Amino acid sequence: MATTPAGRHIRNPQGTGGRLRADILAAAGRILESTGSDDAVTLRAIAREAGITAPAIYAHFADRDAIRRTVIEQTFTQLATVLTTAADTEHEPVARLHVVCHAYLDFAARRPHHYRLLFERHRAARGADAGPAAPDVGSIVGADAFGVLLQAADSCIRSGASTAVDPVASATRVWVGLHGQATLQASLPWFPWPPADRLATDVVRRMADLR
Repeated sequence: MATTPAGRHIRNPQGTGGRLRADILAAAGRILESTGSDDAVTLRAIAREAGITAPAIYAHFADRDAIRRTVIEQTFTQLATVLTTAADTEHEPVARLHVVCHAYLDFAARRPHHYRLLFERHRAARGADAGPAAPDVGSIVGADAFGVLLQAADSCIRSGASTAVDPVASATRVWVGLHGQATLQASLPWFPWPPADRLATDVVRRMADLR
């Protein structure tokens, strides 16, 4: 959907397929951010926000779940980009792990509704035929984002900065700690939390078995 200089949305011309698909996804993202509710992201609401008719959506997405899955995949890709950019700023293994983890928490804080969607709807994102468990971490949705964390944890082990022996287990523990901090601080803002940076540093040090 196009926007006028005054900020007023106008309908897209018919037949703009690639742009229309992007507009549908952007509309779904705006609804999610403005309402904070995945349930509010309906086909009718998306069509209204994008300035199109609901049937036009079916040329690009089979149903609401298909849109949700794509939003999840896009958000994980954006998270991976943020983490990779952070990792590239540091070369020392421990500093790199910390900067990646702080970037993760910053992403979760800046985009809380998208972050929550990543995990609330993760089963839908894996698809109906994925089975009860993914065979390896490389096959899950979000593998690229986890991969950045895994590489950082592995570098700490290889350098001797961590006493851990299994990089996947180490990265998983760190991820659990980060997710716990991100979700609890969002859910319980009134709790007397210590400063977020200090808490994150302590969580990472303990979960990664840093010396």
